Amino acid sequence: MIFNPEMFWAFDHMFSVENGEPTEMAIIFLRIRGVLLIVLGVVAIYVLLSR
Repeated sequence: MIFNPEMFWAFDHMFSVENGEPTEMAIIFLRIRGVLLIVLGVVAIYVLLSR
């Protein structure tokens, strides 16, 4: 999601948009979502391993 947001946008809208292109705002939000998922994953692993 961080390095190739266009691919994730295409996967996300595979059945709803035909030959569409993501907007700059959609790409920014995809990258933000990717960073948040990485942070949440690291926190979850830390919590699970610290028990």
